[in-house]
Amino acid sequence: MRKVLTIAISAVAAAALSGTPAAHASSDSKVPLIYGPLVDCAAAADPIITGSSTETESYVKLKHDDDGGVRVEVGLRDAAPATPFDVRVVQVVTDATTGTATAMDCNTVNGTVTTDDRGRAKIRLTEDRVKDADSFQVLVYPNPADSKEEALSGYHTSLIPLDGE
Repeated sequence: MRKVLTIAISAVAAAALSGTPAAHASSDSKVPLIYGPLVDCAAAADPIITGSSTETESYVKLKHDDDGGVRVEVGLRDAAPATPFDVRVVQVVTDATTGTATAMDCNTVNGTVTTDDRGRAKIRLTEDRVKDADSFQVLVYPNPADSKEEALSGYHTSLIPLDGE
């Protein structure tokens, strides 16, 4: 029992020290949205989730797209009620040599969705795939934000590989 507990604790510690890995999503699988601070879109290319972030019941689904685009379904399940949210699909290109991830389309709001009185909403979005994009991230922010804190906090995913990589 002691040996099993030691192995389990070691595995948890190793995972915590390595940061949060990119989310893996095959076509039509759900990836949870994380709620927490995300200061700017360029930081979104970093797959490490901070300790003040929390996983929510909200999700993103990567949908299969025969035309080579990026198609997602975003489902808010526990957001602020009766609130409009801007949704961004941010594609990321990773340099094969350096491993540096670069967010490609941070300023594009792909859609806006308003939650119902229970904080639920769903939106489907499609955009052309950016050349050499290997992953993407979804960012969801209230619009307009009621406070500076709210403006710097929102929902986001870890990096989601395209093509089930």
